[in-house]
Amino acid sequence: SMVSEKDTIHRRTVIEHGNRYVYLYTTDANGKVLDEEVFTQPYRLDRQEVHEEAKDIYDLVYDSLNELINFPSASDGDGPPNVKE
Repeated sequence: SMVSEKDTIHRRTVIEHGNRYVYLYTTDANGKVLDEEVFTQPYRLDRQEVHEEAKDIYDLVYDSLNELINFPSASDGDGPPNVKE
């Protein structure tokens, strides 16, 4: 496990990748779908293209979360920064 303490999950964001569609869901802690969206690919992707796209999306989400959580703007005023300079 990557975390050192128990945490309570309140929401999940799930992205599923298929050959023709990308599915985006938000669920509650019990898996009940609260919001969903389906995106249609411009053309049918083969397996390798799906794998590459999934990696690209993971990297995009990772970069966004990393910037939002680990490097918040000093002007946000939402509490102390997580990183000390």
